[in-house]
Amino acid sequence: MNVPIKNRKYIRESFQGKNKDYGNQYVYRYQSEFADAKENLKLFKDIPFLNGGLFECLDEVPENDDEKEIRLDGFSSKEEKRAFVPDYIFWMSTMELI
Repeated sequence: MNVPIKNRKYIRESFQGKNKDYGNQYVYRYQSEFADAKENLKLFKDIPFLNGGLFECLDEVPENDDEKEIRLDGFSSKEEKRAFVPDYIFWMSTMELI
């Protein structure tokens, strides 16, 4: 939501293994997870521009091959680069903690 309403869009499809939006922190991902992605964009258009860092991605994608890619948030279209938190962390009973 830290993108002006007129600039909000989904990440582009990859072509020949490359994606022009790779590293672009300001596009929506997971378009395939919505039953109607276009309708979803219509719903989002009424949400105001919230610029305060709350929704800022902390990942760092290098501009050249000499730099290392740093994934802190894990908001990637590539599954192997996404953050993973196992379910048991959220669903563990308090007795299991003792």
